[in-house]
Amino acid sequence: MTALPGYAPRRAHVPYWLIAATLAAAFIAVMPIVAAVFVGTSTGTRTAFAGAAAGEYAVIVRSEETYDVVLAAPVAGGEPVEVTRISHLPGYGIKGQVSPSGRQLAVLVPDAGSVARPGTSLAVVDLETGASLRLANAVDDALAPVWNPAGDRLVFTRSTASGSLSDVRVLSVPVAGGSEREEFSSRALGVYPFGFTPDGTLASVVVDGRGSTLMLGGRAALSLSTQITRDWRLSPDGTRVAFIESDLTNGLSYRARVMSLDGQSGATAQAMSAAGQQLGVAWLPGTGDVAFGHEPAAAAGDTGAASAQALTAAGFDIPVAYSEVGTAIVQAWSGPSFSDPGRAELTVVRDGQRTGLGYGTRFLGWSAR
Repeated sequence: MTALPGYAPRRAHVPYWLIAATLAAAFIAVMPIVAAVFVGTSTGTRTAFAGAAAGEYAVIVRSEETYDVVLAAPVAGGEPVEVTRISHLPGYGIKGQVSPSGRQLAVLVPDAGSVARPGTSLAVVDLETGASLRLANAVDDALAPVWNPAGDRLVFTRSTASGSLSDVRVLSVPVAGGSEREEFSSRALGVYPFGFTPDGTLASVVVDGRGSTLMLGGRAALSLSTQITRDWRLSPDGTRVAFIESDLTNGLSYRARVMSLDGQSGATAQAMSAAGQQLGVAWLPGTGDVAFGHEPAAAAGDTGAASAQALTAAGFDIPVAYSEVGTAIVQAWSGPSFSDPGRAELTVVRDGQRTGLGYGTRFLGWSAR
């Protein structure tokens, strides 16, 4: 894709200190639902998953103090299958993403340095053998690594702080091991690769004094917002991007947005709901629709496309992901609002039935046998 006509960088609208504070709120721990996040060591022998029954599985992780347990949970019901255990610094945890083939897992592992100054490595784990390969060191850990569509390269970032900004390099590395390749670089508060368009163009967001800018293939494509954004997801056809905007108009609020990438019709962001807040983004397969999670009070009177797939009798859902066959993973929260969310449980929603995954806390992707 090429840059949209008429786009030009604007002068800074948000002070750097305010952007940095908002980033901390958006990506670290403003409230439990914002902080819910998704890493090595392995035996190299065949895992229990290699002999598991045929079906669709949700790859999830359960955290312990010094290691994370990667599990494959059958969405049709039944006990999860342990895949591997990945050691990390005390109190930390992995971030990861399953490959397009569903056979490998890319992980960011905080396994170096100290608890006060952790260092993170990038590794890939075979879900059937448990064998792992370290691909890179000293990588950023803000977001999970991104697989290219062919499943043979991983994209990540490495930053060097420089004053109030960072010099951020967006890099890729072969999954089989090899030399790193720079995709592009930027001086910013943060750069976040998050996916690929159907034609193989890398999509990233740069956060700086202008707000949030969508980059396609390392080139500025359009301004998403003058504010901080998060939870970016490209539509399956690559024509739209859905995300959450951190609205600072009246304190910090989270607003759902969808923006078209159609260069001829222009790009217009729209609020999906005027009331309440929204978090979580997931595109529904085969429909072109997108789901967001609402605060219960707002969602009760809102029947638009922005609602999550279901509200529980007590509490609310935050959509996490849909599989290609329509199975959904949600964070089911027991509380009445985002500010008082209660307890969360990863839950499978399939054919109108809900199954809690009490043994896992974070979703890494889908796999099928």
